[in-house]
Amino acid sequence: MSSKQENLVNYSDSEIRNNTLEVLEHISDGYYFLNTNWEFRFVNKAAEDFFAKSREVLMGGTWGQERCPTSHI
Repeated sequence: MSSKQENLVNYSDSEIRNNTLEVLEHISDGYYFLNTNWEFRFVNKAAEDFFAKSREVLMGGTWGQERCPTSHI
């Protein structure tokens, strides 16, 4: 096992998850994660800006609702 792999062993899964989410939250590119039902599961600040909606609103919807909204005639 390499020293890098040994260092990773010292982190818990929750620490790795939290660190990953922290990085994704602060990257300048819009990043979002969809589950298998195309529902938003993670939205960073840049993605909020792209969709012009808060993550709270996006997290309640699906990709199709945001990209292909139905018109109300």
